[in-house]
Amino acid sequence: MLCCIIVFVVRFVQYLLSNKKSIAVFIEYISYDLRETFISKGVLCSCGPLLEFSQPCACIWPPDSVGLNNYSVFLYCLDNDKIANAISYGAFVLSDKPMPLSRFKIIDLTRARAGPTSVRQLADWGADVIRVELPPALGTEIMGADRHGYEAQNLHRNKRSLTLNLKKDEGRKIFFDLAREADVVVENYRPQVKHRLGIDYEAVRKVNPRIVYGSISGFGQEGPYAGRPGLDQIAQGLSGLMSVTGEPGKGPMRVGIPISDLSAGMMLAQGILLALLEREASGEGQWVHTSLLEAQIQMMDLQVARYLIKGEVPGQAGNNHPS
Repeated sequence: MLCCIIVFVVRFVQYLLSNKKSIAVFIEYISYDLRETFISKGVLCSCGPLLEFSQPCACIWPPDSVGLNNYSVFLYCLDNDKIANAISYGAFVLSDKPMPLSRFKIIDLTRARAGPTSVRQLADWGADVIRVELPPALGTEIMGADRHGYEAQNLHRNKRSLTLNLKKDEGRKIFFDLAREADVVVENYRPQVKHRLGIDYEAVRKVNPRIVYGSISGFGQEGPYAGRPGLDQIAQGLSGLMSVTGEPGKGPMRVGIPISDLSAGMMLAQGILLALLEREASGEGQWVHTSLLEAQIQMMDLQVARYLIKGEVPGQAGNNHPS
């Protein structure tokens, strides 16, 4: 153990000598007393039951109210003096290398779950995401209205935000100023809404030909159902998923998670990444889009192949699996 500590300290000193930038530090399972020591040394700042930051940035879980003796603490953006203090009390260094998508800027116009899920995938890998929120006068979010609730914290992590009224000229001007410097715009309005607001792909492309524009709708950008709002459970039913979920003879059953929203979001994220990759060759962006129904039909490929090749009509099978 002592050898490991010595090796670590040597490598850390070498790192400090070679790199004067601020880096990230992680401290795992410190006791309450040690936490207080960090605070007294100026490494951490205390704010109620949680640790937050002024110059250093700290986040602690679980909070004091849980009543546990040990904590996991993450410290970010510490200067070298703060790092030295932290190291002397048992911290170790995480990589400060940029994340894979850190060079991309994304404008997030999404609401509900499918769109935010897509953007979250990109934000988690380091993309610089600016979320555009509704002004309070225009209503509240369908999900995540409570900024500190589990929906907002889950769907909109790793994002910055601002409020814009895109129905006003001033709001649209700010949006286009942002889009001019962005790599990606993502929306999940009903298909005609973006055209009515004047922020559709063709409008954005005029100010930024390299833009990748991502869209999610309920039932596609065109077709008889295009204008209808989409809900996860409707897509589960129309795709056939509910007909193969649950115990035999007990009627259609929805999956226990919003699988249509989640799969559509992940598929759009994949489409956006492919468009960014293609842009490196062509130099131009493009519009990529999917829908709740399209994504869920794709997720049914196993059962579709089963019917097309074996002629079996899949049904509810409880915990059994056809393969």
